[in-house]
Amino acid sequence: MSDAGDLSRILADFAGHLVSSRKLSAQDIQRAKHLAENGGEDLGLVLTRLGLISERDLAEEISRFLTIPLVGLDQISEEPLPDDVLSSRFLLQSHIIPLSVSSDAVSIAMANPFDRGLLDAIRFATGKAPRLSVSTYSDIEAALDRLYGDGKSQISQIADNARSFHDEGLLSFSPSSHWRPLPAAPR
Repeated sequence: MSDAGDLSRILADFAGHLVSSRKLSAQDIQRAKHLAENGGEDLGLVLTRLGLISERDLAEEISRFLTIPLVGLDQISEEPLPDDVLSSRFLLQSHIIPLSVSSDAVSIAMANPFDRGLLDAIRFATGKAPRLSVSTYSDIEAALDRLYGDGKSQISQIADNARSFHDEGLLSFSPSSHWRPLPAAPR
């Protein structure tokens, strides 16, 4: 069986696990699966965005199903690993947080530990076997922001970027200089 076939079977088994544990109905799974496939998104992310299951409950169920540890925000190091282990950009895009590195393995927490492509990428980039844990998307984002960000919210970062574009002359629109009232509509 191909890797895609293996993944499909594992995800189907996990969906069955969610239904048998009474966390979701078969209809909930089908609806979310359809949206995930059409949107090219992770099924777990769709389930939580739809409010069908909380991030914490989903992570707990993944932990039980895969028999891997569940890691909370309070269990993630206060010190970032060197950027030569895994780049902060890769971590942000992949929703992965490195926990520790040894001579033969890199311990990571992932929001989606079903993603074999990410595991292969980690193995290739580090030359080490990934040791898996699961965490919520929110905990991983908060930890990555704490470790690699500047502590600002996304809206603050967008505003700062807009100001720097304006200061560099890349954004020259000024509402006061280009705005003209529309003529009054005829009555």
